[in-house]
Amino acid sequence: MSSYKADALVIRSREYKEADRLITLYSREYGKISAVAKGVRKATSKQRGGVQLYTYADFMLYKGRSLDTVQQAHPREVFLYLWDDYERACGAACMAELLDAATPDGEPDERAFLLSLKFLFMLEMLDPAVAVTAYGVRLMACLGELGQVESDEKGSLGAMTEGTRNVLRQLQVMPWERMERLRLSVAQHGEMFRVLRVFCENKAERKLSAWRSFEEVNKAWQRC
Repeated sequence: MSSYKADALVIRSREYKEADRLITLYSREYGKISAVAKGVRKATSKQRGGVQLYTYADFMLYKGRSLDTVQQAHPREVFLYLWDDYERACGAACMAELLDAATPDGEPDERAFLLSLKFLFMLEMLDPAVAVTAYGVRLMACLGELGQVESDEKGSLGAMTEGTRNVLRQLQVMPWERMERLRLSVAQHGEMFRVLRVFCENKAERKLSAWRSFEEVNKAWQRC
C-alpha cells in the first residue's frame, strides 16, 4: 500500500525544515499517524487549511519508511471558535495532548476517534473545565484504563470527596448536551481536574504540560 486515505484529526503540528510541517493525526481507520506536510508553510500552499491544528479532514497520504507524506488534505471542519477563545483553545490542547500520550502509533480505536471529534464540537458550548474532565474520564475508560468510578474512598482515581466522585460518575455517562446544566463549586472544579490530571499522568507515564497550564489558568480566573 503506497497511498491510502484517512479520516483524521490533526492533534499535533510543528515546523519542519524551511516550509514543511510535521503533523500527528489521529485517524478513524489507522489510529495515530506521523506525517510530513511538505510546503504547507508557503502562502501559496493549497494544503494549508487541511493540516492546521485541530482540523478534521479527509487525508490522502503516501506511505514512507519512517514518515508518511500528506498528498492531499480536504478539511471537513476547522473549529474556528478555538482561535478566538483562549480558554477553549487550552481545552483543545488538553484533548490533543492526552490522546497523543495515551495511544500508541498505528492502533485504531474508532470509539476514541469519535469521542475526540465529539469533544471538539461540544467544547464550543460547554464549560471548558467540565468538557476536558468529561473527555479525560471517557477516554481513559474507552482505552480500558478506567472502569466505572468506584464509590469507595480510594478507587481508580484515588482519594477525593464523595461530591467530586459523584460528579465524575455523572460525567462518565451523562449525554454531552446535558452537561451545561451542571453547577459546580470552585472547589469541585479544582479537585476533579487535579485528580484526573494526576491519574492520566500516571497512566501516560509523563507530565501533561497542557493540562498543568490549563489548571493554572483556571486557578487564576477563579481568583478574579
